[in-house]
Amino acid sequence: MSFMFFTPSFDLPLDSIVLIGFYLVAGLYTVFTIILYYHWQQYSIDDKVSRLTYIVYLVTTLPLIGLLGILTFFIN
Repeated sequence: MSFMFFTPSFDLPLDSIVLIGFYLVAGLYTVFTIILYYHWQQYSIDDKVSRLTYIVYLVTTLPLIGLLGILTFFIN
């Protein structure tokens, strides 16, 4: 008795996979930012430290997300 294993082939191009990955990372970044903002508003004590934390967070993460987006659209 011969059993044949069927492996379905997916016809999803690499650029679509990369674009979906970018959207997932951007979505996770947004959710993480909202959670961080909420917790920092609830538990922060010093306004100067809070402001500095927001600035450092945005200055370090926004360029990374922008670079990821640019690279995604170059691949796409």
